[in-house]
Amino acid sequence: MRIGIPLVGGTHWHGGITYLEAIIRAFRALPQDEQPKLYLLIGKSHERDLSAHSYFLSLLDGFIVIGYMEALPEEISKKARLFGTFHEAADHVDFIFPVNSDCLPGYAYASWLPDFQHRHLPQLFSAADFLLREDATNFVLTAADNIVVSSETAKKDLIQYYSPYSGKVEVVPFFSRFDPDCFEQNPIVTASSYQLPERYLICCNQFWQHKNHAMLIRAIALTEHPVQLVCTGAEEDYRNKDWLAQLKSLISELGVGDRISLLGFIPRVDQIQLMRRSLAIVQPSLFEGWSTVMEDARGLGKMVIASDLEVHREQAVPNVHYFDTKSASELAVLLDQAYIEQLPGPDVTAERKAQEEVGRRQINSARKLLGLIDRAIHIHELRKFSSTGGRSVCVERHQTSRILQLNEELVEKEELAQAKHEALVRLTESLEEKHEGLMRLTESLVEKEAVIQELSTALEACRSSLLNLDKGNV
Repeated sequence: MRIGIPLVGGTHWHGGITYLEAIIRAFRALPQDEQPKLYLLIGKSHERDLSAHSYFLSLLDGFIVIGYMEALPEEISKKARLFGTFHEAADHVDFIFPVNSDCLPGYAYASWLPDFQHRHLPQLFSAADFLLREDATNFVLTAADNIVVSSETAKKDLIQYYSPYSGKVEVVPFFSRFDPDCFEQNPIVTASSYQLPERYLICCNQFWQHKNHAMLIRAIALTEHPVQLVCTGAEEDYRNKDWLAQLKSLISELGVGDRISLLGFIPRVDQIQLMRRSLAIVQPSLFEGWSTVMEDARGLGKMVIASDLEVHREQAVPNVHYFDTKSASELAVLLDQAYIEQLPGPDVTAERKAQEEVGRRQINSARKLLGLIDRAIHIHELRKFSSTGGRSVCVERHQTSRILQLNEELVEKEELAQAKHEALVRLTESLEEKHEGLMRLTESLVEKEAVIQELSTALEACRSSLLNLDKGNV
């Protein structure tokens, strides 16, 4: 199977990059004979974001480049196939995923909807942006046959807000498993290169309003100990261009500038080392579809201090402490505890166990996704060949698969009918036993009634005898 992976994410959205990495590494965690061929689909608009994805490009089997590009990195150009149009490129893959919040009519693909944040936090979006997101969501839900979300929480939102389309959605979570080379590096050296103190907590979120940095900064100001905080992530929120300036103003106002290090967008390899070295990872977000930060914490075996969101609880990271998203004082207590109780990393034993567990989760996730893809390809080819009056091996395979499925359903129904029949026989036997018991009880009552009648007759005779005796005495 050949899967085309459109380039998603960039410096403007690091979560998209992490998602691609997680999906690719999940496929690569499978046994060799189960692994699909993976090709990155690159268009002209992706050129500026290629460098942000560079650390996992070696995992791909090749690159499909659409349109002319002046300067492709050598790693890509060596394994690149060039095409003038998307249609020409798409003919060289069997399936396309993830199609981020969009549709590809006429192709075998699945759309990925990261979340429905605009429905939960409409106050963070302009009226125009809200309508744009809503229109895009409805377009995808209407046009796409296969829709993937990353959490049961997101599926619950889809059912709540877009119930007519709930039958199209499938939940496929993703997990963070890191390149083994990451654990060969020394995080102390990386932390030193950024001039960080020995003990610090880290928050790896882009500086968007819903990531809740403002509350985290207020919590730092409320701590009893000199808690040191490191923040990584792109420093621009397209919805509020002044947001970073407002956060810096708040830091200055609260007098915690010497305790907070804002590193901005840094290489992923450095970010991982800084998380390894940290005392704990902080995830204060007001909303997530499936938190990459939580999965990073799981993959590194780190303690995490997280906002009490439904999706965070669904992710169920082992060593997690939750706090109310509106309570800076509650968060401050947890920050203090982590700062004085936790040790700087890395914890090699915890990391090894965490990566083994994530590996198992990744394999399950990859197989679930491959199952979805296989079904989608069969249905797509069935439609394609049916529309032209033709047939194919894939059509026959799909029909055979459907027959097998129907046979399985028939067997299940026969087993259910047999179980119901056996239950009915048991109920009949029970009723017969109760009937026999009732008959015996009736016979017993008749016998007792006869005895009572005899006693009544005897009593009447005694009464008559007594009356005669009384008359004689008189």
